[in-house]
Formats: sequence, structure tokens, C-alpha cells
Amino acid sequence: MKETTSGRIILCNDLPREIEYQSMHIKEEFLRIFDCDEFKIEDAHEVIAQAYIASAEPKTIIIAANAYNHFAQNALLKILEEPPSNIRFVLIGKNKTSFLPTIRSRLPLEDKRKKIAFRDLELDLKNLSLKSIYDFLKSLESEKSPTREITKEKIQSLLFMIKKNGIFLDELELKSFDEALLANQNYQKDVYIFLPLLLMVLQKIKIAKNFKR
Repeated sequence: MKETTSGRIILCNDLPREIEYQSMHIKEEFLRIFDCDEFKIEDAHEVIAQAYIASAEPKTIIIAANAYNHFAQNALLKILEEPPSNIRFVLIGKNKTSFLPTIRSRLPLEDKRKKIAFRDLELDLKNLSLKSIYDFLKSLESEKSPTREITKEKIQSLLFMIKKNGIFLDELELKSFDEALLANQNYQKDVYIFLPLLLMVLQKIKIAKNFKR
């Protein structure tokens, strides 16, 4: 797959600030910004239409979103690989997993994120049980419309807690966290996201305890 130098992917914590930074020193007539919570297929079609509008000078198209729909990303594949003349794309997101591998293969990636100090969830992994899992899931249900960003941070916090407690996860088990992040992007309920993760952790803990006996 050939790599194009006519754009990049940028990972950052603050999307509005990065949009402002990337827009500096670009004349308004040579700048298009698509700033949305979720980048959808209709947004992709508009981006493509804008990219094919002839420009005498280099034009920058900035796309910034908390989530990128898979169909929308697939619609952009060809134009990212073979962009029209004088077109530069800047895709901004908060997480590498927001972008399909095929998208990441077409644009260089710059990670500008600052490390976040994750707060522990209200779970004691050393004494994890079916009851504590049930209580935690009930607390999730009582929350009023948590944002996908908050849920993503909780998923990452759980992974951080697992590492901190010395619980080893193999490649397949780590992949389940990528799948949980994807499920969150697809609006799956928090309860259904965390239940399989916590049951997996409980099973790991039981196996480790039995092995020590």
C-alpha cells in the first residue's frame, strides 16, 4: 500500500484546540472543517464532494470526531489513497482504535495525547465475585445517559486496574478490550460491555487462586 504525504491522522485529547491549531495560517477559502460527534456516511459524501472542487492553492480538509463510523471510513479509502490535486486531509480523533487499519495505512499518524491518570472503578479486583460484579453493573444502570467518552475511560480504567493488580491477559483477552471500545462506539449499553469483561477477569482470578493451592 503506498503512503500519501497529502495528510495525516492526529490523536489528541482536546479536539477543538487541535482544530484551531491546524487551522492557523490557512485562509478561510482554502479550509473546510467537519467537526462532529460521530463522522457518518453523509459526512463522508460531503467531504468527497468538497475534495473534488478545484482549488488554485492547496486546500486543507479537517475532519474531527469523537467517533468515526466504519461505513464512512470505507467511503473515504479511495480518496485518501489518491487525493485530488492540492488537497490535504487532516483526520483528528482521540483514540487509535477509532480509525480502521485500512485508514491508518494510508496516512501517517501523529500521537499528541497527554497521558491521563485513570481513576480506579468502584471494584475490588482482589476480592471480585459475582455479587460485586452484579452491584457494579447495577450502578452502571443507575447512571443517567453516560457519554461514550466516559464509558471509554471506564473501559481503559478497568484495563489499567487489571495490570496494576498483576493479572496477565493474553492477546485474545486484550482483544476483548478493543472489541469493548468498538461496542461503545456503536452505542451498546454499558452493562453489556462490562459484563463479559468482568466475567473474564473473575475467571482469570479463580484460575490463579487454584494454581497457587
